[in-house]
Amino acid sequence: MTPVLLHVSDLHVGAGPSLGRETVENLQRIIAEHRPQLLVASGDLTHRNRVAEHDEAARLLRSLELPIVAVPGNHDIPALPPRRFTRTFDAFRDVWKETEPARHLADLSVVGLSSVRPWLYQEGLVTTAQLERVAIQFEVQPEAARVVVTHHHIASAPWRTAKRPLLRRSKLLAALSRLEVDLVLAGHVHQSSTAAAAEFNVGEGKSVVVSTTAGLGRPRPGRHAEARGCQLWQIDADELHCSTFSWVGEDIRVVGQHAFPR
Repeated sequence: MTPVLLHVSDLHVGAGPSLGRETVENLQRIIAEHRPQLLVASGDLTHRNRVAEHDEAARLLRSLELPIVAVPGNHDIPALPPRRFTRTFDAFRDVWKETEPARHLADLSVVGLSSVRPWLYQEGLVTTAQLERVAIQFEVQPEAARVVVTHHHIASAPWRTAKRPLLRRSKLLAALSRLEVDLVLAGHVHQSSTAAAAEFNVGEGKSVVVSTTAGLGRPRPGRHAEARGCQLWQIDADELHCSTFSWVGEDIRVVGQHAFPR
């Protein structure tokens, strides 16, 4: 079976009006047509980390009736101390149970990493200890396609952002290459951007594909032309294929396609 997954991010439930029934219906149409085996949600599911926001985000995503890998974003933790440091992930865990889930499906292993740090605001970090746990997870299915999910991005977005990528990203990218990761999915920047590491980095080993998807939720204040959307990934034996979807009015359509050798 060819693995297919649907990637959404940055719902920001609570930032404005509900995402609405049309959002769910459009996602359901994508699922009915392409039949992904997994839904990846790469953080900022809520806007202010309120219990009601987490519950609404979970209801929306679970209504799609797919297995889910969800990781927290910087908006999914308390905004202020002391709870920011003493109960960092309590609300997220109440809904999703864990911050670094792993799913092993036929020919596909997807591992989530929490890149959120309470002492940082917009920036993220992945540690050596986290990567060691990733390596253990991938040994469950050594021959499967390997996907890692974080909230914070490795490669910067192409348009209007001051958000810094993951700290120590060069070392991280080299480590992911050594782990033979096929694909890294992230959010945070509210923009869709996809590239193979070999396009911008001269390194040894596997050329990891790094990608961010546009936000599923409302655009940021003052950025009303910013696209809303999601990505669909198909991972063949020798190729990774990405279809980028964006909303145009109330309808969603494919606005870009990318293919990378595996």
